[in-house]
Amino acid sequence: MPQALSSEKLAHIRAGLELGTDQKTIAQQVSVSKRQVTRIKHNIVFHGSVKHPKKSHQGRQPKITEGMAEVRVCFEEERY
Repeated sequence: MPQALSSEKLAHIRAGLELGTDQKTIAQQVSVSKRQVTRIKHNIVFHGSVKHPKKSHQGRQPKITEGMAEVRVCFEEERY
């Protein structure tokens, strides 16, 4: 897996995009691919950040739903 860009490079790319510099020029100055610059611009436009947000829910879905958990709590309270 490729390494992530350093925060300095990300800041340089963001500054270049905000100044309206051509993406190809930014890519040459920072020594990254034009595709990376395009992707960062996309993330800024759609997410407001140079990196896309992490998915809200990752991993396996729980078998016990919130409703099931509430019923269990109510049942245990009645038992005692």
